[in-house]
Amino acid sequence: MTNIRRYDCNYIYRYTVLKFIISESYLRGLPAIFMMMVLAPGTAFSQIYVNNANDTSCYAVLDVPELSGIKPSGMTTSSSCNTLSLSNLNTNGGQLFVGGQGGLPGYAATPWTGTFTTAVGTSNTGTAYGFVVQSNGAFINGDTYVQGGLFLNGKKATNLAPATISSTSTDAVVGSQLYTLTQTGTRYFHANSANPQDSVPAGQDAIAVGPATVVNGNNGVGIGNSAVVGANAVGGIAIGPNTQATGTASTALGAGAQAQGAQSLALGAGAVTSQANSIALGASSVTTVGAQSSYSAYGLPTAQASVGEVGIGTAQGNRKITGVAAGSADYDAVNVAQLTAVGNKVGKNTADITSLGSRVSNVEGGMTSITNGGGVKYFHTHSTQPDSVASGSDSVAIGPNAQASGTTSIAMGAGSQAQGAQSLALGAGAAASQANSIALGASSVTTVGAESHYSAYGLTAPQTSVGEVGIGTAQGNRKITGVAAGSADYDAVNVAQLTAVGDKVEQNTVNITSLGGRVTNVEAGMATIANGGGVKYFHTHSTEPDSVASGSDSVAIGPQAQASGTASVASGKGTLASGRGAVAIGDAASVSADGSVALGQGSADNGRGMESYTGKYSIADNATVGTVSVGNAATGETRTVSNIADGREAMDAVNLRQLDGAMAAVGDTVSGLQNGTDGMFQVNNNSGQAKPSATGTDAMAGGAGSVASGSNSTAMGTGSKATAANSTALGANSVADRENSVSVGSVGNERQLTNVAAGTQGTDAVNLDQLNHSMSSTTNDANAYTDRRYAALKEDLKKQDSTLSAGIAGAMAMASLTQPYTPGASMATIGAASYRGQSALSVGVSSISDSGRWVSKLQASSNTQGDMGAGVGVGYQW
Repeated sequence: MTNIRRYDCNYIYRYTVLKFIISESYLRGLPAIFMMMVLAPGTAFSQIYVNNANDTSCYAVLDVPELSGIKPSGMTTSSSCNTLSLSNLNTNGGQLFVGGQGGLPGYAATPWTGTFTTAVGTSNTGTAYGFVVQSNGAFINGDTYVQGGLFLNGKKATNLAPATISSTSTDAVVGSQLYTLTQTGTRYFHANSANPQDSVPAGQDAIAVGPATVVNGNNGVGIGNSAVVGANAVGGIAIGPNTQATGTASTALGAGAQAQGAQSLALGAGAVTSQANSIALGASSVTTVGAQSSYSAYGLPTAQASVGEVGIGTAQGNRKITGVAAGSADYDAVNVAQLTAVGNKVGKNTADITSLGSRVSNVEGGMTSITNGGGVKYFHTHSTQPDSVASGSDSVAIGPNAQASGTTSIAMGAGSQAQGAQSLALGAGAAASQANSIALGASSVTTVGAESHYSAYGLTAPQTSVGEVGIGTAQGNRKITGVAAGSADYDAVNVAQLTAVGDKVEQNTVNITSLGGRVTNVEAGMATIANGGGVKYFHTHSTEPDSVASGSDSVAIGPQAQASGTASVASGKGTLASGRGAVAIGDAASVSADGSVALGQGSADNGRGMESYTGKYSIADNATVGTVSVGNAATGETRTVSNIADGREAMDAVNLRQLDGAMAAVGDTVSGLQNGTDGMFQVNNNSGQAKPSATGTDAMAGGAGSVASGSNSTAMGTGSKATAANSTALGANSVADRENSVSVGSVGNERQLTNVAAGTQGTDAVNLDQLNHSMSSTTNDANAYTDRRYAALKEDLKKQDSTLSAGIAGAMAMASLTQPYTPGASMATIGAASYRGQSALSVGVSSISDSGRWVSKLQASSNTQGDMGAGVGVGYQW
């Protein structure tokens, strides 16, 4: 309290006598008299003038010592004012003035007409039904009742105790309570991120969860760090860090996944669907073809059409599709068993159909390249990391180094780990270590798991949870976007619902802020105490040292109070106000920062003063002029601020009633997300299986009891398991236990892969129609080839028959040549022969030696086939 004038004994005496006279006048029923007290500053009372109806010609003059009652001896019937009587005074109203000599300023009070006003100060004016303080300040020492509003004129309401927390509380919630709430958050639903940028659910009915996550599309859902749902992606879903869903009704799941095409699905870390109605399964899988019409498919003569594309790999790494049931319809996928059956049929004609060998080998070679990581068309991964591992029973691991070690767990995304039973780790580096828990987004973790009989903020009854959903880490929290308005007790609430609660808070803003002008006047009035003079102890009872106001324009009130900061205020025993403009009120309260306030015993600002920062949830820039503290968290001394009306404006304080309502609405919506019964990604877990588990590196798991333990593995479906690296398990209880494979079933529980478009590339899957046509074409080609070879052989044999016949004819012609028989004789001869329509002519020369012992012969032949032959022979006879 400042600007208190130092009165001496004479002033006090004068005021006491005046007060007595006024009081006695009222008690005796004389409220309408006119009095004037001539005061000489620095002296005692001198005279009193009593007048009826302000008639200056009629009065009585009394010296102060003559005062002996309400009717002094000077007011007698023998005076010049003999018309003055008790009844006249009661009837004719006047005023009471108390002033000084020589026209010095005086005091004035209105008659008592049912409403009274007391005004104390220099040149004050009192009016009925309110008062105006025209001095430099006012001091109210007692209860104050305000029927109208309180206007603070933009100033803070300080020195507030913490609110009493109850369902009927009307206390004001102080900053420390709100700070504690914002630090605590909603139990089992937290985010942790160094990214200060908040989520933005810009689209209608959108849900945005995670730092910097933006959902521009209506009815969109964005979960993760920097997840984006485009403005045109109505109903789009982006889950995981840096995921993007820009196509209408598209879905992107996994770190960096992009669903660009309308109604497309990108499932896995880095998966990209650029075409409409297409699916990219597995880490880094892409789609590039999309829907096609009138395209040529291998082995089919007619043009084909497809509504979309399924990509499970890239050019750097293909994947196998395992667990494929035998196809029966034209557009079903065929398995190796069916292809083997076709190969066996072809193999029966191996000896005759040798030219088919290269074709069969190409098919087998293609199959080999798929198992070696080539992948299946439109379903690829791109990674050099180790394979995914699904070591848990019935677990699924999808993605590079994804590990699903928990029973029926699912790990989807590079480096993801699903360690807890029935846990799901979805996103690169996500880790679900607790049973029945879900880690969504890159590097997200779960640490709490299921709990029973735990205490939840704002709820009196013990609570129970079946698991935990983690969407961030200590290094990065995420927003949950695209959250529909909650309606049930365990639904999550969205910002729109919280804003509605905020509107209720704002309803009483005018009442609270109307105190501003009065508080400002009080502060201005305090400034008149010059250079720390003050009044010792200021009406306290103490024997301790005096207060010290050493700071310029500072105020110190109370034993050992010290106000060393410029324009600072220290009020209370041992208070310290060292900051510029700092205020410390209460026993041992201390303030060191500029512009800060400490209220209550032991309160301290702990050095927090003016700050500039971005609001944690409002994303609004803040520039505070100081901090108000009503306790000291460092020493465990905290207080409540009670009797706070519902806030209405953005900068108003909110009370617990408003906060409980907002939290209840948020809790309802969040519970739906936790249980998988709300939002754009829902499950039905009536079987009571564990939460998905994605323990493999970059693995992804979706569905109750699903497990993705292999690196970069993906498990989608209740009880599905992807244990091998880069494997994908699709469908309930599907098992993918071979690397770089896609399984849609398990041993003994195979499924058909239906509606498979005709493949066009070497690594594409073929449908039954293509296979049947290929078999038919293969059989026809084989038969035609056999017929051609037989005809050629027959023709060759026919040609050989004529040649042989002609050769036989030539042999017969040479055999028919004659020779001499006497010693020394020689002979030239000609022979001819015919055999099976072929003819030959032969000539020869033979000779016998003179001794008759040696015989020599030379012969040649030519046949009708144009072939010629020659022979020579020498013989010795005895």
